[in-house]
Amino acid sequence: MNIQYQLQLTEQELDDLLITAIEGGINYWAEVLSYHKDENGWQTAKIIDHDGEFTEYHTINHDTIRLGVDRLCASKYEWHVTDLVNDNADATTADVIVQLAIFDEIVYG
Repeated sequence: MNIQYQLQLTEQELDDLLITAIEGGINYWAEVLSYHKDENGWQTAKIIDHDGEFTEYHTINHDTIRLGVDRLCASKYEWHVTDLVNDNADATTADVIVQLAIFDEIVYG
């Protein structure tokens, strides 16, 4: 059985996931090059991976988090969806969301 989820996250929840990702979730594979609030007042970060496997820079913002959450909801990682629904998301959840947004799969971890 394949179950699809749909979540609506607030701007604050998107910010919280982004901050959790850049302050701890992705640090084992990515370097945060810059971090600031953009013109919308949203947190935005520019990252690159440590290993150099992916050499392009990535901008992480609310759109990135939304894409990652959409891909997470359509994935096999439903325990992370449960964590989001139960307001129990942590650094691992944020990491998975960012990786799914950038790579469309979990590359690290």
